[in-house]
Amino acid sequence: IIWDEASMIPRKAIEMIERTFRDLLANEIPFGGKIIILGGDFRQVLPVVKKATHMQVINETIKYSFLWPFFEILHLTINMRVKAGNLEFANWLLRIGNGELLHLDASTPDLYCKDIISWFFEKIDCLNTNFINHIILSPQNDEVNKVNENILSRVPGEEVISYSIDKATLYGVDKSDGREEEATLRYSIEYLNSINLPGLPPHQLKLKVGCIVMLIRNISIVDGLCNGTRLTVLKIGKRVLTCQIATG
Repeated sequence: IIWDEASMIPRKAIEMIERTFRDLLANEIPFGGKIIILGGDFRQVLPVVKKATHMQVINETIKYSFLWPFFEILHLTINMRVKAGNLEFANWLLRIGNGELLHLDASTPDLYCKDIISWFFEKIDCLNTNFINHIILSPQNDEVNKVNENILSRVPGEEVISYSIDKATLYGVDKSDGREEEATLRYSIEYLNSINLPGLPPHQLKLKVGCIVMLIRNISIVDGLCNGTRLTVLKIGKRVLTCQIATG
């Protein structure tokens, strides 16, 4: 049995598997006498433990299982994937994993990846149909918002800004008892406007004709208007957007 990404296995999981093998095979040898091959790199992701401390996460790894001494550890030294590729980059990643690079000397992109965006728009006309087939990815929503603002500023045409109407209500409170204003005192309008949560549009929504938007809920599955569908804005009304399905 070969089990990859062993660094992510919670020790309780492998202990349960081991006990199951002993029960099924009626053999008290570890894993019922079966050969188990684990593959993985503990420099990568460890088991995910909700709200755990650093030491609690480490304690959840298979290295802290009573089964760990039964394994023979073999170290692989040649990265076959990059044998004919970028070996220097692979060694750099290993040094990061070994904690040898405490200070990062790599230069970061210009503010909000302006160089990447400029290169992107040199090759793509934002009103061209090819525009919908290109995406700039970022690991954090804050950076995505900044990139989107930069791209939107390059789209020709008038910018239309719409604002959300935010209001706090107390759950289970009868409006007739006069406590409705208590929610407003607890959570000011300015505070509610500042909240920008995933799955909800921003308080200040900026749009232009020709820009790309994405649905964040299912409107009509039959018509292809589902969560994640990308659309091109054709017309901006006071309360309604006229869009054309791009992808999704």
